[in-house]
Amino acid sequence: MPLMYAHKLLFLLLIFSCRFLYAQEHNDSLSKHSNPADAYSSSLPIPTKENKHLAAQIIKSTSNASSIIKAEDGSIVEKYISAYSHKTIKNALERSGAYKDIILKTLRDFNLSEELFYLPVVESHYNLNDASSAGAVGLWQIVAQTGRSSGLQINCWIDERKDPEKSTKAACSYLKRLHDMFNNDWDLALVAYNRGECKLARDMKLSNASTISELVSRNVIPKKTQNFLYRFKAVVTIGNNLEKYGFGDLKYAKPLNYDKYTTNKIIDLKIVAQCAETTIEEIRRLNPGLKAWCTPHGYPNFELKIPYGSKEKFKKNIALVKNLNPSPGFVKHKVARGEYIRPLAQLIYKSTIEVL
Repeated sequence: MPLMYAHKLLFLLLIFSCRFLYAQEHNDSLSKHSNPADAYSSSLPIPTKENKHLAAQIIKSTSNASSIIKAEDGSIVEKYISAYSHKTIKNALERSGAYKDIILKTLRDFNLSEELFYLPVVESHYNLNDASSAGAVGLWQIVAQTGRSSGLQINCWIDERKDPEKSTKAACSYLKRLHDMFNNDWDLALVAYNRGECKLARDMKLSNASTISELVSRNVIPKKTQNFLYRFKAVVTIGNNLEKYGFGDLKYAKPLNYDKYTTNKIIDLKIVAQCAETTIEEIRRLNPGLKAWCTPHGYPNFELKIPYGSKEKFKKNIALVKNLNPSPGFVKHKVARGEYIRPLAQLIYKSTIEVL
């Protein structure tokens, strides 16, 4: 082999070896930390008198309730405003009326910016039953892993990502953690909400970027994630200037209003509807997280929502019911080789099947 080509080959091998060692070191760093923010903060300089305040920002739990929109966002946000469908935004904003009181109260409780009220407009168009191809569910489009880590119950009986009150608390808790995790920078926190904190921490470390502008200029984060951030800012701008953008005639949905009845028992929803003197459809509307015919198994102190003003008569009526769950219950059935739909369908008439 000519000497020139041998030198080139050795040079290429050296480059690949360095890249491999760097990637291995990065993966080891991430694996040492259960919290991705720790991996991110570990790549920062050791605190000195000059940068001590920077390290303090990362570990100190603070929040910022001021505006999320920055002055330099103006031109790009206007571009996204013009790209939005008027009807899409109108319908989403009108649906938001049902959840406005719940969400604004929770944002204040967490000391978060009230502009985050517009995040579900981008995530789900305020459609409670919206589900993404990635498995994100509900107003806040929470994936199962994030939901469970935030205290939500997700199983075959209930999916609390569809509960407006509990999912909002989970989303606010998650957003606050992200805000604290990424130097109190809302741009990075929102990108992490969309992309995932582990992926963003990795992106920032590999590209040596510390701001959203650096991530964008270095083409590190996907275009879809960039679009998410600026779409949200566009909706916030619209929400803060409804008249200016032609949304002065919104007809908001009526605020959700209900009573709560705490129970440790399994109650058929038909019994619930009868005791509350309403329909089963109304009970399901007030409890969108329920997936079965009854209140969830294995859920102590479950808060059942019933129509507002019906609690006293509900308590009186349900005290007279001897059998709270008159359905035949459920049967666990493991599908065996050679079984067909017909015999399983016949079993449905007698019980509810949980297919393993």
